[in-house]
Amino acid sequence: MLDHAATAAKRRMLDKFVTQGHVLALFETGTERFRAAMPCDFARPPEAGEFLYARFDWGLDPNDWPALVRSASLELDLPQCL
Repeated sequence: MLDHAATAAKRRMLDKFVTQGHVLALFETGTERFRAAMPCDFARPPEAGEFLYARFDWGLDPNDWPALVRSASLELDLPQCL
């Protein structure tokens, strides 16, 4: 069971998927059914290799990623290193 703060954070994250809102509105947010992930700094690029999304014209430049992570972390009141 999640506490109030974690439940609210989960709802804020799900609400960001606007195009999937009709489906995600059905998700119950008071419990978490997945194990906690190992700590990971999502603002850092992978150790080596190419970003998959860099191969496609999706409008996301890998160089923009760290700033997007910082912005999302602030907006969702999450630590940058999860």
